[in-house]
Amino acid sequence: MKKNYLYMAVLFMLPLSLHAHYIWIEYDKGHEAKVYFGGVEDNEREVSPGKLDKVIGLKAHTVDAQGTLKKSAVKRTSHYLGLETQPNAMSVYAETQAMPVADLTKFGLGIVKPHYYARFGTHRASSPQKAAMLLDILPVANTKNTMQVLFRGKGLEKAKVSLYAPNTWTKEYRTDKDGKISLSLPWTGEYVLEVIYTEKAQGKFDGKSYEAIRHRATYTFVVE
Repeated sequence: MKKNYLYMAVLFMLPLSLHAHYIWIEYDKGHEAKVYFGGVEDNEREVSPGKLDKVIGLKAHTVDAQGTLKKSAVKRTSHYLGLETQPNAMSVYAETQAMPVADLTKFGLGIVKPHYYARFGTHRASSPQKAAMLLDILPVANTKNTMQVLFRGKGLEKAKVSLYAPNTWTKEYRTDKDGKISLSLPWTGEYVLEVIYTEKAQGKFDGKSYEAIRHRATYTFVVE
């Protein structure tokens, strides 16, 4: 009997694990930027053939030090989606709004249209940054470790933001009225910020109706 209960529990958790996935970017300047699908906090990176193939319609861009925007070609590999980058790009971002409608009613989320966004950049900026995606995360100019979550170009208030540190330590924040958070960054290495915003917007995609759009964004940066 115990084995049956365990088996059913595992079956129940599988869909939850999948819908908990997101995309994030890792980038060593001068080399290829890589978009991963899974969960950085669990060191889970999906592969192809497999769940990585579910990420479709990815569009990407790079931004150089002068603010010049360039479209990036996307190359599929067995472990990530590679992005063509400009030499020493200051920022790289990618998004997809082509994911199919998902029925997440069993998790209390309804029938949603998932949108994924990811950005790699710096955690400090000397000049104001401009949002390029519907849900975006950007450093606040001339501040120390302050980031801003923006939805449709405006600060998103009371959004829950998860910070994943290089040693798997995790901390949660809530944005202020302007969508800002001040980060604690005690270690060197790569950090990832993650935020979800559910927009009440009914519609149809590929013939399937949805009740809301579930926006999910990440921001990766490195503390030297």
